[in-house]
Amino acid sequence: GRSPSQGAGNRGSRSPGSVISAVSKRLSVSGRDPLAGSSPALGLASAGWSSARAGKTEEELWFESVKANLEEFGDVDVFIDSSTRDCACCLEVMNTPYRIRPQKCGHVFHIECMLQSWTEGTCPVCGVSFAPE
Repeated sequence: GRSPSQGAGNRGSRSPGSVISAVSKRLSVSGRDPLAGSSPALGLASAGWSSARAGKTEEELWFESVKANLEEFGDVDVFIDSSTRDCACCLEVMNTPYRIRPQKCGHVFHIECMLQSWTEGTCPVCGVSFAPE
């Protein structure tokens, strides 16, 4: 069984900032950001992930893990979209298909840009809260 602190029912008792450390470790590999072009597979390999898990690639497993963590601790959508658009935070073209947006607004960001505002729990553009209720 799970302890009460592990259950999804306690989402509201943890701040969005409580997940930054775990996700940041997955996003940085030897000082490089896997979202900026290096392989996310490197982060999974160092974390003990197996490429044989359920027939999925390490990159797919990496994305699912990051998505699950961020969506559990924030009212956000983490998704894949290869269309050309600018990040609403840094205003640079998004060269990665991995994106995130608060559910209560339409602003889309690089995952790393959104993590920089994670402890505030608000959209860095319009200020809408993405803290879990």
